[in-house]
Amino acid sequence: MKARLRQGAGDVMTLGAFMYNFTQNLLPSSISRPSLARWSSRPVLSSWLLLLSNTSRTTVSVASFDPPCPSRFRKKTPSIVMASSHSTTNNEQRLPQEFSDIFHRVDNSFSSDQARSLFPQLTSAAHKGSHGRIAIFGGSEKYTGAPYYAASAALNCGVDLVTVFCAKEASIPIKCYSPELMVQSVYSVEELDDLVREDAVLKARMETERDGEQMNMIDEERRLLRDRQHHILQKTILTITATFPSLHTLCVGPGLGRHGLLFPAVAAVLEKAMESNLALVLDADALYMLSLEEYRDTLKQLISYENVVMTPNLMESKRLKQSLRNFRNYEDFKGDDPWSNAGIVVQKGSTDVVSQKSITLRCKEKGGLKRSGGIGDVLAGTISAFVAWNTLLQNGGGGNDDVTRQLENRIFAVWMACCAVKKATRNAFDRKRRAMSAQHVLEEIGEVIREIEHNLEV
Repeated sequence: MKARLRQGAGDVMTLGAFMYNFTQNLLPSSISRPSLARWSSRPVLSSWLLLLSNTSRTTVSVASFDPPCPSRFRKKTPSIVMASSHSTTNNEQRLPQEFSDIFHRVDNSFSSDQARSLFPQLTSAAHKGSHGRIAIFGGSEKYTGAPYYAASAALNCGVDLVTVFCAKEASIPIKCYSPELMVQSVYSVEELDDLVREDAVLKARMETERDGEQMNMIDEERRLLRDRQHHILQKTILTITATFPSLHTLCVGPGLGRHGLLFPAVAAVLEKAMESNLALVLDADALYMLSLEEYRDTLKQLISYENVVMTPNLMESKRLKQSLRNFRNYEDFKGDDPWSNAGIVVQKGSTDVVSQKSITLRCKEKGGLKRSGGIGDVLAGTISAFVAWNTLLQNGGGGNDDVTRQLENRIFAVWMACCAVKKATRNAFDRKRRAMSAQHVLEEIGEVIREIEHNLEV
């Protein structure tokens, strides 16, 4: 083997061909040639070539992440990871530049110590809730899968307790999906629909009525109807906000629906969460609500709130940006990009872009080739889990960092969640191909988290 290496030292292509043949002889013949070709062409092999030929000036460090070949044939082959040639302070090891592309950062690299601080320690002294308590506010008559996917993603990441606040019509289906979820109905779609119908009838009567006494009676009926609506929504608000002292993260939006009478309660819950300094993750219909003119004040408050993560897709991002541009006092939001003053924003796409003010991270981890319904909800739940851990660590002794460091840790946690979901999606796609669904992504999340922790030696 040494003779062959010396022969090809001057020719990287020859050495690459040799390594391909060498690994082909080592691995079982049952691995297909295309799979072997993909494996042997990974960046890990290129790093081996650079090391063996001794032609690279790049600092090289060894980590224990296995090459992405089928698990039943996986060998304990050390992976080579590239580190920046400049040294770090306090003897902090630079993060790998690839977990595929995990740990890639636009402006500069995070340290390994920061990466390890993403996860609360697993100890025998832990109690139920030590690794996170989150709530999902979503789930309606039509959409019962979305809150289940978000909540289950958080559980599969390692969060201890997840509560789902939903419509009465959605509570029984969600309970049947999983015995691990705590599900509480906080309103009834049927009841809200009845209020809408009754108000429409009274409004039509008012338009045709000419008798003053009858009009006064209709006004009184409408006032009583509004009181009923206020009482119903207040009950919803109080039920959810009563749990805030025990929560680490509140995720709002998955399967929420777009019922006009519910939105005032959602806005009130968001405002109470900001008053409590509770971490928020906003997705789907919560973002749609914020794009409406009557909720621009709530959006303005959220833009100034640093402890929020918004996860818009392309269309939701366009609506929200347009809403921000329509502010009468838009001078409060100067700059070409209305998001420039916002909390953490995850612009979802083939490459997720995570940004907050001056910091921008790009998740270049490749996902699967099939975009199934529910994957966005899995991402919302995974982000909620990482944000909950970040909150736990900040409150439990890691809160002595300066504001900049805390901001970096939070945005890094969100970015890592994006990368974890991308990798889980790719693993699920490799396994199921066209049959892949969000449920298969859920099945991969736990293993991806384990691999990240193992790679970081947490």
